[in-house]
Amino acid sequence: MANQRIVDYIRNGLSKGYPLDSLKQALLNQGWGEAQVNEAVIQTQKAITPSGMHAPPQELPARTPGERPIGVTVISILGFLISLLAIIGAAFILFIGSMFSGLDPTLVDDVLVISFGDVGTYIMVLGMIPLVVGIIGLIAFFLLLKMKRSGWFLVVTLGIISIITTVVSSVLVSFETTGIITLVVWIIIIAYLFMKRKIFA
Repeated sequence: MANQRIVDYIRNGLSKGYPLDSLKQALLNQGWGEAQVNEAVIQTQKAITPSGMHAPPQELPARTPGERPIGVTVISILGFLISLLAIIGAAFILFIGSMFSGLDPTLVDDVLVISFGDVGTYIMVLGMIPLVVGIIGLIAFFLLLKMKRSGWFLVVTLGIISIITTVVSSVLVSFETTGIITLVVWIIIIAYLFMKRKIFA
């Protein structure tokens, strides 16, 4: 059992801000035995530690994987809706293409003027592009909403492809305001997702 006088001395000194080592040394200098002092120190620490008064402060935990920021939610929902609209538009284009494919060729003086079958095939090929992109977009933004790393990768990949396509189209075809808006939006989305990449599981 530790000497209560030593325990009280240590507690009083600690409450006044004196370091523990200096209190121990002062007791030893006063003639107290080292074993007595150490026992009193241990008892004092046992009494203090459970209260948590001298426990080190807990670290503020970083955002854990699985928590979804509002920005990711907004991007996912808007991307999902746009992908759904792309699929609906692609389905309409494919329907028009199939209608043309069913028409007979137009002949004037036994000379082929228009081959509706070829026109329909061309339209259907054009319709397949937004259909495929829309389906991939639905999957990508759904996985992004679920905080999956695969969704993060797919959305970033779609963004990079869209940026490249927009730049090439602006240079080779025409420079349009909508293209610039698309470019800026995708750059912002990709930059944001790279900032949040560590939270995707």
